[in-house]
Amino acid sequence: MEIKSIFKDAKKISKIVEIAIPRYMLLKAYYWMIRSQVNVAMKLLKKLQRVCQKMENKMIYTWALHCEKAWSGGISSLHTDKWREISENKMLDKWDEINVNNSNMIIFTFPLPKYIL
Repeated sequence: MEIKSIFKDAKKISKIVEIAIPRYMLLKAYYWMIRSQVNVAMKLLKKLQRVCQKMENKMIYTWALHCEKAWSGGISSLHTDKWREISENKMLDKWDEINVNNSNMIIFTFPLPKYIL
């Protein structure tokens, strides 16, 4: 399966480039959610949160918290799709370097297939 080989390569890379570990873990949690393995995905998100705190990666930590809430039904669909409205209004024609520590983040919600919702 092609996805598994991509994850295998990403895992190898994350051992060399440690900053990639949180993103790899977030994508892997999403993969397990799509595969209807909710418990596995939620455990991975909890582990990811600990890793992010240790690495001081506030962006992925916030994203992991958001995904956990969204995927467990703790966020209304209005908040889940809020990123679209904000990004359409504020970011259409300009791009600025973002300092995560000094800005409000617009968190993208990974969409889940209808059969999981």
